[in-house]
Amino acid sequence: MTFSGQAPFSVIIPDRPLQGAVVLMHGLNMKPACMLDLASVWLDAGYAVVLGVLRGHGEQSPDSEWAAVTMQDWLEDMAACRREAGRLAAGKPVWLCGFSLGAACGFAEYIVTIENTPRLPGSLPPYAGMILFSPAIRLRPWAHAVRLLFRWPRVRLSSLAGVRYRVHDHTSIAAYRALFGLRACIKARLVWWRRTRGEAVLPPLLIVYDPKDVLTAGRTFGRWLPRKHAPLYHRVRANNPWHHLITDRRALGEAAWQELTALIRGMLNPG
Repeated sequence: MTFSGQAPFSVIIPDRPLQGAVVLMHGLNMKPACMLDLASVWLDAGYAVVLGVLRGHGEQSPDSEWAAVTMQDWLEDMAACRREAGRLAAGKPVWLCGFSLGAACGFAEYIVTIENTPRLPGSLPPYAGMILFSPAIRLRPWAHAVRLLFRWPRVRLSSLAGVRYRVHDHTSIAAYRALFGLRACIKARLVWWRRTRGEAVLPPLLIVYDPKDVLTAGRTFGRWLPRKHAPLYHRVRANNPWHHLITDRRALGEAAWQELTALIRGMLNPG
C-alpha cells in the first residue's frame, strides 16, 4: 500500500484495482491511527482510504487548538476528507465509516451538504453508504451532564480512554461543545424533514453498536430517521468496561471482528 500524509487527512491506496474510496473518521480524543484495523478491511476490498484527522487530534496538535476547537472547524475538516475521497474514487462509490464523534461529524456534514447543494434528477448522494460505529448522536441521559460545564470553557475533563487510544490526557470543554453542536445540527434537520415531509436523501446505513454502551444509544438513532430510511443494525459486545470502543480486533475479539468484517464486505459486494 501507499501511504501519504496531508492535513486534515492521510491517504492509503490499495495494492489492487480501485473499487472506490472511504472516509474513515476517528472518535473524540482518539488517535486516528487507531482506525487502521478498519482501514485494512476497506483496503482488502480495493477501496482507497482517506484517514481523517479532525482539528485537535493530530500528533502535534497544540493544547491551544484543542481548547478552542469548534463545530465549524470539524465540519470543514470533514468536507475536505469527503472531497478528497471523491477525487480518489473518480466516479466510483464513496463511503463514510465513522466512530462516535467521527460518525456524528460525518453524518452532520453529509446532511448539511445535501441541504445546501442543488441536486439534479437522478443524481447520486455524496456517499454510496454509511457505516457508523457507536454514533455520538443519540446519547445516554447522563452523558448530557457535561453541558452544565459549557459556561466554563477553561475546564478540562480527564480522558476515560486508554493511553494507546487517546491523543490528549484530557478533553476540552470546547470539544464537547462542538460535539453537542453536531448532534443539535443533525436533530434539527431530521426533525424538520419529518415535520415538512421533505425528501430525505440518505444512502444505506449500518449502525454498529454495543447495547451496554454507557455513552451512546446507537439502537435508537433510527427514531429520528424517516421510516423508509430505517438503518440496518449490527450488535456487538466490546471487551472494555465502557462498551463504547468497538473499532478494532482488540476491542471485539477475533470471532466478533470476523463476523463484523464479513458484514461490511457483504455490503460492499452485495452480489
